[in-house]
Amino acid sequence: MIYFIYLYKRPDFYQGQGDIDSHTYTKINKKNYIFFMLFESIAMILFFAYFMCATSAYCEACHGPEEEEEEPAAEDKPASAAKSGSKPPASGAA
Repeated sequence: MIYFIYLYKRPDFYQGQGDIDSHTYTKINKKNYIFFMLFESIAMILFFAYFMCATSAYCEACHGPEEEEEEPAAEDKPASAAKSGSKPPASGAA
């Protein structure tokens, strides 16, 4: 930003298109030009960030959060049997 002030030697900045003599250009102080351009740029970035957050929240509300697939466990023992440490009853033993 400061480099632009030193690179552009004239005190005023002309903005527009066409011939300068036809008065289609607008004249503005170069410090004001830089301030307004930075303000517009920051405002556009903030609106973009806000709408990105709003659309992602809307998408999540409509479709729900993304679910990751869980890998099946190698052993399908119930948790109570694994903790008790007891052996299952023997079948056919008298």
